[in-house]
Amino acid sequence: MGGTGRARRKQRVKEHGTGLEPVAQLQAGGPPPKPKRFVPPQGASGLKRRRRGRGAKVRDEGPADTPAGRGATAGDDGGDGGGGGGSEGEWGEDMKTKRKKLMAVQPRIDFGEDSGEDDSNDSSDDDEVPFEGGGGEASASDEEDSGEDDSNVSSDDDELPIEREARRLAARTAKESADADAELADAAQDGEEEAPFRLSLRGTGGDADGELGGGLPPTREAQLARIRGILSVLGDFSARREAGKRRSDYMDALRDTLCATFGYLPSLAAKLMDIFPKEEVLSFMEAQEAPRPMTLRTNSLRVRRRELAAALIARGANVDAVPWSKVALVVYESPVPLGATPEYLAGHYMLQAASSLMPVMALAPQEKEHVLEVAAAPGGKTTHVAAVMRNTGVLVTNDAKRERLKSLVANIHRLGVKNSVVSHYDGRSLPALYGPSFDRVLLDAPCSGTGIICHDPSVKTSRTDADIAANAVLQKELLLAAIDCCNAGSRSGGVIVYSTCSVMVEENEAVVAYALRKRAVKVVDAGLPFGVPGFTRMRESRFHPSLANTRRFLPHVHNLDGFFVAKLRKVSNDTPAEVAAKARKAAKAKERRRAVADEISDASTEDGGSHDDDDDDDDDDDADSSEAAEGVTDEESGGSDAEASTDASGEDGSDGMEESA
Repeated sequence: MGGTGRARRKQRVKEHGTGLEPVAQLQAGGPPPKPKRFVPPQGASGLKRRRRGRGAKVRDEGPADTPAGRGATAGDDGGDGGGGGGSEGEWGEDMKTKRKKLMAVQPRIDFGEDSGEDDSNDSSDDDEVPFEGGGGEASASDEEDSGEDDSNVSSDDDELPIEREARRLAARTAKESADADAELADAAQDGEEEAPFRLSLRGTGGDADGELGGGLPPTREAQLARIRGILSVLGDFSARREAGKRRSDYMDALRDTLCATFGYLPSLAAKLMDIFPKEEVLSFMEAQEAPRPMTLRTNSLRVRRRELAAALIARGANVDAVPWSKVALVVYESPVPLGATPEYLAGHYMLQAASSLMPVMALAPQEKEHVLEVAAAPGGKTTHVAAVMRNTGVLVTNDAKRERLKSLVANIHRLGVKNSVVSHYDGRSLPALYGPSFDRVLLDAPCSGTGIICHDPSVKTSRTDADIAANAVLQKELLLAAIDCCNAGSRSGGVIVYSTCSVMVEENEAVVAYALRKRAVKVVDAGLPFGVPGFTRMRESRFHPSLANTRRFLPHVHNLDGFFVAKLRKVSNDTPAEVAAKARKAAKAKERRRAVADEISDASTEDGGSHDDDDDDDDDDDADSSEAAEGVTDEESGGSDAEASTDASGEDGSDGMEESA
């Protein structure tokens, strides 16, 4: 019966396997040895299976052909409750603890009753039994461990099987990753190219319906991979395009994929694709998904930048100076909200985007000047201008929306501005109120906000072509009004700065080009430390070459909010229409003078011909006139003699005159 039980147990081990850690058997009648993991010699054909019985009796198992192995089998009594050589001491308790840990992670296998096993079959326990409890992976891992040295045996005994498997899995993953990197490097050296991108396949794995397994929408990674594939084809279209596909097909696919990935309106995405090169469109949209660094402007009317930085650092903030500005600080992290610190409430700084410092830097106001800001709320640029002017001169701030004036007035008071006058008018009516009386004018025009999508994601789906066109009309009217308020005869000024937080050409270069045609102004260098030059041509539009002096600031290039800045200088207070009218009037006057001169010359020519025909008559007339003149002279002389005789005769003269009468 014992033999039958032992055979049944071996059969079950072969069929099901076990994950129990093997232990050494005790020699019959001897003291229990210290448990030690069996490590096969180098070059052994396989691992010997080591197992522990259900009782306290354990056998030390060696190779079948050794005396230790044969002696162990010969002295074994077997059975669940068998005694035989050893008591449950410290070693027994340690083995029970290990067995509990192992049984917690691996199933227990019942080998049946073996109390009546016969000693005749004990020698069969020494046969090799392949390890099957852990499956193929466990066998492979055991083979890998066969080369380990004895120094790792004790550490492996302290680990749980699940920990040991995790460590081995991590090692295999690292090895596979290294092999993959090496394979990619070899492929690059061999000049292997990736499979060509096919426009008809969407998603991944060649899913022609644009969906991934089971009707699921494509993942963001799959969409980005598709965008990069389309861009790679457009980069070398003649060599990589798919047969029967045109460039417009790839452009439409790129626009649709961008809209699906980032959530833009198709019309807005198409405009962005017209403005930026195809490779930059993806960079621009990705940059708009990330937040911009938080910056603040030091109020130089109250504190120095160095002192403000020290105060914020003392509160635990991580700040640094902006290299291209004398008053700006960038905040990387802060444990306290920067809009509620005592320094903020005291007016030591203004939370302001770094790109919004550029218009004031381009304006460069001087002390004791008259400056106008057409659209001033909420007051970031107003307080900056006042700080540069050191609270001297006059600063007129205007805004068309009454509700925005509250924040403007609040910031003016908080930052200690004293030279400002706040007004509430439509910016287009300011020339009728003030006339050309300001040295410098700043216009930060209302726009579509396509440069600050990271602050207002609703722009993606709310800005249509009609909205952009309406903004452009308003911006042109406001810019003409700002130019009319500037005095061209100012000794230090005559400067107008136009800025927007948009990247659209219709709201930037096109507006400035319109002002060049309607007013006597010219575009000058903005004097900014960096920036991308403005466009001088865009598709079918052509702009004045001086528009290259304007500056664009882009989120994916400068890590700033999208901004546009143009600096204009007024040449004359007369409008081009007035100058043209004066020129026409002067031309007409000149034509009239020329006509009169021609008439006089013609008349003089005719008079010269009549004098040549009547030369003899003129001579006779001259002789007669000379004789007549002599007769007149004689008569005058005779008359004078008669008068003299009359005076001499006295009273007789009157009698003689009476007698003669």
